[in-house]
Amino acid sequence: MNKYQRPVLAGGILGIVAGVYSYLRFISSGVNTDPGWVLLVPASGVSSAILGIVLWWWLVDRPDQWTVSRGVISGALTAVLAHPLTWYLLMVINWVRGERTSLGERTLDPLQAIAASAVYSVGSLLVAGTETFLIGGLCGVFIVYMYRRISPEVGVGNV
Repeated sequence: MNKYQRPVLAGGILGIVAGVYSYLRFISSGVNTDPGWVLLVPASGVSSAILGIVLWWWLVDRPDQWTVSRGVISGALTAVLAHPLTWYLLMVINWVRGERTSLGERTLDPLQAIAASAVYSVGSLLVAGTETFLIGGLCGVFIVYMYRRISPEVGVGNV
């Protein structure tokens, strides 16, 4: 496993765990949920992995600064930016599956889903933004410490 695969794997796993947590929290709130909401879990894992690898490479790996502060920033940004990407993926998946709204209309197409995912992510960030921000930051710290233990040759830089 190369140095790029480890954070993707860790970020994807942590994203799926966060997605499962979010889904369980959502259904425990008493809201009548449609089975399509189950897709929120893999969509959050995929969006976390995509954003995680890009932000990790840009903020931590490329400058070779494996610091706790850069890990926190990378993880927190991944968590916050994953909201719109997760909503977008969920909307596109439902569009591809041919899902219908409660009124029997087609769901949003991929172009319409761009604006809708921004609106939905504002709502999800208001509801769970603090949690996702903190969890993302903690995940970034965890990955930095995991890397330092596994690969002592990585650049430690300044804390």
